[in-house]
Amino acid sequence: MKKIFVALFVGTILLAFGSGGVHAQEWSWEIPIPIWISPSTEPKLVEIAADSTTGAVFGVDESGAIRSIDVTSTATTVFGSLSTLSGGTTKDITVDPNGKVYLCTDGEIKRYYPSTQDSEALLQQPFLPLTPNNVGEYTNITAGKGGMLFVLYEATASGNQYLLRGNPPYVTESVVVRFSPRTLNLSSRGNWVTCSIDLPEGTDEHDIDLSTVKIVHISVQNPVIEAVADIPRASNSASTVTSGNGELVVKFPRYDKNQPDNPQTLVGRLLEVLNGQSDGFYQVTLTVEAELSTTGERFRGTDEIRVKLRN
Repeated sequence: MKKIFVALFVGTILLAFGSGGVHAQEWSWEIPIPIWISPSTEPKLVEIAADSTTGAVFGVDESGAIRSIDVTSTATTVFGSLSTLSGGTTKDITVDPNGKVYLCTDGEIKRYYPSTQDSEALLQQPFLPLTPNNVGEYTNITAGKGGMLFVLYEATASGNQYLLRGNPPYVTESVVVRFSPRTLNLSSRGNWVTCSIDLPEGTDEHDIDLSTVKIVHISVQNPVIEAVADIPRASNSASTVTSGNGELVVKFPRYDKNQPDNPQTLVGRLLEVLNGQSDGFYQVTLTVEAELSTTGERFRGTDEIRVKLRN
C-alpha cells in the first residue's frame, strides 16, 4: 500500500481566547494540505474516507488502489471565511460519529438535516489554496474522529488536489477549569499540577476520554504572548470524578528531571514561552480541551494562574 506524505504549511493562529474568559468558537480549518501536485507519478484520488475511531484517513485513486493519507502531523489552524467558489451540485455526503450529516457541493460545505431535507452552508468555509482566480471545486467529503471533516479540493487549471481539514466547534460556555497550585514556580521540581474540569449541565464527567485531555494553548498577559501547547494528561497519574459537584480531577506533568526542557511538561513549555523575559511574576492563561468518549463532543475551558520566573 502506498502512503501519501503531505507537507503542512505554518500560518498564523487566530484564537478566540480571552484573558481568563471563555468564548464560543466556530469551525476552524487548517491550511490546505497538498495531496497531488502536477506533474506527479501518483494517480489522483477519486474518493476519501476516515476512520472515526482511530482518526486514520484513506483514499482510493484512479487505478483503484487504496492509499493511506498521512495527517498525523499537527497543522496550524486558522478561521476560514465564506467560500468564493460557486456551484450547487452535490458531490458527496458523509455522517459524523454523532450522527450529523454533512455534504459538499461544487462550492460549499453544508450541514444537512434529513428530517426536513434542508441544508445550510457552514458559516466558516475552508481556506482555499492559492490557485489562479481560486477556481476549483470540492469533490469529496468525509467525517473522522471527533467529528473532524476532511474535504478533497481540486484546482481547475492545474488539476492539483488538496486535503482541507476542518475542526468542529468546541463547547466553551459553562466549562469551568481550575489549576492548582495557583502560583507555579518554574524552579519547582514537583511531578504534577492538578486540574479540575467541570462540564456544562447535562454532561457526565465520567464520559470524558482521558486520552484527549490536554493543555493546548498558553496566553501571557504582559508582555502579550500567544503560544500553542501540547501537554497531555499525565497517564501515570490517578484521575477521579468527585462525588459532590461531579468535577473530573486530573494531573498534568509539571517537570521532567530527565529532560528539564521537555515541552510536554508545563514547566518545560512555560520556560520556552517566557524565554528571554525578566525575572518576576506573570499572569498566564492555560486552555484545556477534552472530548466525550460517548459522543465525540469537544470541550474547552481556560484558567488563569500566576507564574514565577527566575533565570
